[in-house]
This record gives sequence, C-alpha cells and structure tokens, in this order.
Amino acid sequence: IETARVGGNAKKYFFFFAAVFILLAGLAASYFLLPKATIALELKNQGKSAALDIIADVQAGGIDAGNKIIPAKLEQIEQETTGDFDSTGSSSGGAKSSGKVVIYNEFSPENQPLVATTRLETADGKIFRITKGVVVPGVAKVGSETKPGAIEADVVADKAGEDMNIGPADFRISGFKNNPSKYEKFYAKSTKAMASGSAGEAKVITAKDLTTAKDEITVSAKKAAVAALKKSLPADRKIFDNAVNVEVLSATTSDVAGVEKEKFSATAKVRASVLSVGESDVKEILKNDLARQGASIGAISFDEPVNYILSDFDSQKKTLKFSAKADASALSGIDIENFKKGILGKTNEEAQTYAKNFPAIQKTNISFWPFFVSRIPMKESRVNVEVK
Repeated sequence: IETARVGGNAKKYFFFFAAVFILLAGLAASYFLLPKATIALELKNQGKSAALDIIADVQAGGIDAGNKIIPAKLEQIEQETTGDFDSTGSSSGGAKSSGKVVIYNEFSPENQPLVATTRLETADGKIFRITKGVVVPGVAKVGSETKPGAIEADVVADKAGEDMNIGPADFRISGFKNNPSKYEKFYAKSTKAMASGSAGEAKVITAKDLTTAKDEITVSAKKAAVAALKKSLPADRKIFDNAVNVEVLSATTSDVAGVEKEKFSATAKVRASVLSVGESDVKEILKNDLARQGASIGAISFDEPVNYILSDFDSQKKTLKFSAKADASALSGIDIENFKKGILGKTNEEAQTYAKNFPAIQKTNISFWPFFVSRIPMKESRVNVEVK
C-alpha cells in the first residue's frame, strides 16, 4: 500500500473549498430553516361614540355583554344624628331644675321598667321626675361578684324654684314605698348638681317643639347618611342620586311636652341604601359595542367621562335600568389571522401592496431575519404580526 501525501497548494485548495462548502450549507440552512419576519401594523385611529341601555342586577354573576347586563351591588349605611333645639313655650311659675341620675337595681335579676314622670325623692323630701321611660337592667353576676343593674336617666324637678338646684344626692323611688324590700334595693344617685331652677317665667317644651325637632333632625340625618354613603364608595362605583332610599329607623327627643327647659335634644337614626354599578363593567359593555362597529377592542380608550341617565329602579327586585353614553378613541379592527395567511411568501413590495387591501391599516413596516432574506416565510409560525 502506497501513501500519497497532499502538500503545497493542493492542501490549501482543499481547506478553502471545504470552508466554502460549509458556509454555503449554513446559508442554505438559514434560508430554508431560520427565516423570520416581523410585520408591524399601524392602524388608523378613529373617534367613535357608544350609547346603550344597560341593566344592573344584584343577581347577575358577571358581565353579560350580549344581553347588556352587569352586576349591581347593594350599598347600605346607618347614620345617627343628634341636635339641640330651643323650647318655645313659657310658664309664669318659674323654671324647674334638671339634671341626670343613675338608677340602680339591687332587688332582682329581672329588668324593671319605669314610666316617664316616675318620682325620685331625696332624703329631705325634694321630688324629681324622670323625663321619659327607661328599663333598669336586673342584677348581674360576674364571676363570684354580684353587680346591680344601672341606667342613666334625665330628671326634672317636680316644682320650679332655685331651691331645687341641689348638689349631688341620693334618691329613692316613691312608688315602691309599699314594698320595703324593693324600696330599699332600688335607688338613684346624681354626681353633678341640678341646675336651671329659677323663680318667675320659664321656658316650656311644647308638643309642637317636639314635632318640629323630630322633623328637622330627620332631614339632617338623611342628608348626613347620603353623604356618608357616597364617601364610603370606591372610586369605581357609580350610584344614582334618585335611586337612593332612606329609611327612618327612629326619631326621639330627650324630654316630653310640658317639661320646663330652655333647650332639649332630638335624635334620628336612618338607614340609606342604594344599588351601585362598576364603571369598569359599564365600559366593558360599551367596548363590546364599539368592537361590533369595527373597532379593535384592545385599543379603545375613553377620553371623557361616561354620561348616565337612570330610566328605571326596582327596589324589590334590586335592579337598575339606565342608559350610558361615551365618546372614545379606537383603533380600526382587523382580522390578524386572515391578514397573516394572505401575506405569506410575499416580498416587501408585494406585502405593502397587499396591506392596502385593508382600510384599517395606515402603515406597514416589515423586518426580515437573517439579513439576506427577502421574502416573508411560508410558515405562519415564523411570522409575527404586531399591532400599534
């Protein structure tokens, strides 16, 4: 066996042609296996308007774009408001002293009701009456300790005069004198002096004063409740003022008619409730409508607030019907998949001509990879379409 050696120029030519072959093979592989194209589409921006009738329902589980239904949420808040009012009646007999006492029950574990005008008597015989009915709690056992029931009550002197402006005192309930044990175990104490007793003309609370006070404090409570309800809502929640329902839970006064006082207080407790809707849900419904008009749903923006008009409110079914109208900026819609199928295999010039068949397209930019590729690949997975 003879071995032939390649040397000199022959060896150089061998490596040269081998390198050229590998390069050409790589280029061929790149051309057939690696080409990619990125097509950037700039769509036309259009001003559009949407106006729809929408139903909001607390029973709705989510957005129903086809039937234009969105979820509603019941919002509620309770508000208690107290105010002071002037008495308008007068009495020539002078003013009666008044103040507060705490009534204690050491007699029984049962609650004890006391009606308005119940008499409380001091050791020296001065009589004060509670201004409105109260219920004194029964004796309570806390661990091994027994505690008397207690409740605070407003009282007024049985007669006018400065001599009834007494200091802190102990009282017994006159009506329990026939039951010595009960009389002993029910008592009252005041920690502050009674005041406002005087001779001469005095102010007296009239029935009209009480009615007027209840009406005014109720109006104030309603306004405060609506304001508090609005303040408690997240920024995205929308309510309709004419769908707010305010229920009066109670309206009371600190005193009864005939009590000699210059001022008295009135308290009203109300509950405000309303159905709220999410503005993001409303905009989602409007976007779907704009998409049906040809806009690209992913490129719709509302530059101005949505305008609302309530048409119906059912407090029993807890539903709202309203119209929503908004102007929006929207990109024209385009079927990306259909566009991509039609542009495969085209050169840059052919692709630009093809893009003109789509009115929504304003500008088309195409980039190829590798650099020597001049046609869009025939394989869809090698083509990426971006919308701007």
